[in-house]
Amino acid sequence: MYCNKCGAQQPQGAAYCFSCGTRLNSSTPERPVIDLGKKKPEPAEKPIEQIPAVLPSVLLSEGKPSANAENYRYPESKPSFFSRNGSWFSLALLVLLIVGGIYAWNQYKANIGEQSAKFRADAEAFAINGDYTAARDSLNQVSALNNDEASVDTDLGYLETAERIQIELQQVSAKIESDDLNGAQQLLETVETELGERSSVLLDREKAEFLRQKNLLTVMRTGKEAQSLDNVTALAPLLDKIKEIDTTEAEEVRAIIVKQIVEVSSKQANSLLQNQSFASATKAVEQGLNYAPADSGLLALNGLIESAKAEAETRKKEQEAQAAEAKRLAEAEETRRVEQAAAQEQAEYTVQAFYDHISMQYYSDAYDLLGSRWQKGTGYSDFVTGYDNTYSVWIDSIDSAQNEDNVEVTVFLTAWESSEYGMTYSTYRSVYEVGYENGTMKILSGKGEKLS
Repeated sequence: MYCNKCGAQQPQGAAYCFSCGTRLNSSTPERPVIDLGKKKPEPAEKPIEQIPAVLPSVLLSEGKPSANAENYRYPESKPSFFSRNGSWFSLALLVLLIVGGIYAWNQYKANIGEQSAKFRADAEAFAINGDYTAARDSLNQVSALNNDEASVDTDLGYLETAERIQIELQQVSAKIESDDLNGAQQLLETVETELGERSSVLLDREKAEFLRQKNLLTVMRTGKEAQSLDNVTALAPLLDKIKEIDTTEAEEVRAIIVKQIVEVSSKQANSLLQNQSFASATKAVEQGLNYAPADSGLLALNGLIESAKAEAETRKKEQEAQAAEAKRLAEAEETRRVEQAAAQEQAEYTVQAFYDHISMQYYSDAYDLLGSRWQKGTGYSDFVTGYDNTYSVWIDSIDSAQNEDNVEVTVFLTAWESSEYGMTYSTYRSVYEVGYENGTMKILSGKGEKLS
């Protein structure tokens, strides 16, 4: 079927032209087909005359004869907006229905997702509180909402592991309380293997409990080890083992170890102080203060060491001064002794020379050996006259001793001399005071007695 106005082909049953909007009717002719070479067949019977679907008034208004009514083209009414755009509205409605359906499906899925997320959050909260039965129920709810939710099986596996580890950690706690530290260590190693590298909120509670038990065991073993040690070098590394553990038990063990370090340092320092090893004693105290800087005992001991060190240094200086003085005196005494010995030797030599001169009658040389005071008291002639009867004299023994600044020389001598009985040998004992006069050794005074 085709439009009478624009000639556009129309679908069967259309009321209006899809191209120009002209109203169509059933009498709209089909487009003629020209068949060359063929004779147009005569219709079997005359077609029924189509009556225009218009009012008689329209025919009258046109003023056209009825005989031509069948060829007359009646004016058509203007189509409405919906008539012209109906197909577009149908398409839009279809699109709207599709979009609405997709939106409704997405809303449904979103609602399912929200419910699943809520159940998962509940499961995690229950697991964190250790209620694994309730956590499992929540995960089953997720599974009921999403039959193809494969991760639920994984999470259920995590819950099963968490329940098993919970029981094992309770056993670890019991062994620690019973002081079975080796057994607790073996169980913890098993738990650590089970946890492995698994990462899930559902395991967080047991992971935290595992770490707590592990730290507690480390603290307990460290405390036991510290009890058997008695030197700072061995105790100090134990503090490093538990320095990152922030628990009450760790703090207590740290305090015990620090106390041991203080006691050991004090004992060692006191021993070194008794031996006056002040530098080593100070080092021992400082080693203890590194771990207990505010310990009053160590601070007091450090002050005592400093005082003892100062006293020892003062005493040492005094002793050094005394030793230096003693050395000086000894050297002075030695010098004096040497000088005295030299003086005594020189004094004896002077007296010996004196009698040698007398024996050889070199009276002038002998007189020169007398001191100035003696010479003033005894003139040379008197001196010579005194030895007129002496022909020879020799010293039997001579001895000397220091007498303040001078030397006292004692001699025993024999003289061959003349007397009223002829030539005789007489013995004498003479004591002389000999000393330096103007840098020369002189016989300053003397006295003698005849022995026989």
